[in-house]
Amino acid sequence: MINILLVEDHQLVRQAWRNLLLSQRDIRIVGEAETGTEALSFVRITAPDIVLLDVNLKGENSSVIIPTLCDILPHPKIIIVSMSSEYSFVKNMFKLGVMGYITKNASVDDMLLGIREVFNGNKFLSQDIKFLFANESVEKIERPSLSLKEIEIIRQIAKGLTNKEIANLLTISEKTVEGRKTAIYKKLQIKNNIGLLKYASDNGFI
Repeated sequence: MINILLVEDHQLVRQAWRNLLLSQRDIRIVGEAETGTEALSFVRITAPDIVLLDVNLKGENSSVIIPTLCDILPHPKIIIVSMSSEYSFVKNMFKLGVMGYITKNASVDDMLLGIREVFNGNKFLSQDIKFLFANESVEKIERPSLSLKEIEIIRQIAKGLTNKEIANLLTISEKTVEGRKTAIYKKLQIKNNIGLLKYASDNGFI
């Protein structure tokens, strides 16, 4: 039996996941959480085999709790569910310790396959991600890898926050924010926030 914790802040989506998984004889739902804090509490209590984790939870970035999940679980099996198909973002999730990545455009069969593959100790990418990477092999090699800190700054800029507000939120200096923005512009070969907003929208950061 595969014991799964569902972590998703939208009730309708979570219910759809629940209905799908409850129809499978080898899967049992041991808990449901709407926030990262709730997820950590459930993990400590239920020790699930798999955590099915939406990457954005009520303004939270799930990447913040992934290292803690990995510390709590002896053999963490985390599957990220996200709208983003950005190569650097997917790669960074795996660097943090996740074992599976499924986009919200993936099929039901793909999700079920991913759950079983990860449960058996294998890493998993949904088919649409595999197809994208396979058909952009040159771009995949040359595309710059964004750090998690840079991704978080992109997300906050996309929300309309100023450098000062971002600095206060991330507990860093305004000078550091400006330096990281400059590095992001250089990596992505864009010149201003308009280009950055388009990049954020195209790659699922907003």
